[in-house]
Amino acid sequence: MQSILIRVLLPALLLAYALQGQSRGSLPVQGETLIAVVPMIGAGTFEDPKRPMFSRALTQANPTVAFRYVLSDDGERAIVLFSAPFREHLADILQSRAAGVRVFERGALSRSALETQLGLVKRGFRLEQLLGVAVPEVQR
Repeated sequence: MQSILIRVLLPALLLAYALQGQSRGSLPVQGETLIAVVPMIGAGTFEDPKRPMFSRALTQANPTVAFRYVLSDDGERAIVLFSAPFREHLADILQSRAAGVRVFERGALSRSALETQLGLVKRGFRLEQLLGVAVPEVQR
């Protein structure tokens, strides 16, 4: 009986646990999300690493703010996905008039229009790159 538990039940439980943590790779349904093109800031040292503008300030002010980014072709800007439980947590970005900052709120543009605009910053950009979803390359 004990060997059956070890050979059958334990692997099944481990598989269920592993599958539970799988990400769907889509934008969060709850809370607020936005995509922004922002300058990279920082000196590139251990004390002051290169990072997208707003990333450190927002996450230090509110640990529930998350971000993911893709570096631009020139390395001077980043396409950043910011997400937070409440719109107020993203107010600094939404109200920014800083040079080089461009904000795209969810639903403001169609997917193809958004990818076209972001493609000006990162050639061949697709939203899957920002969401962390593996997409096979199309053979041409």
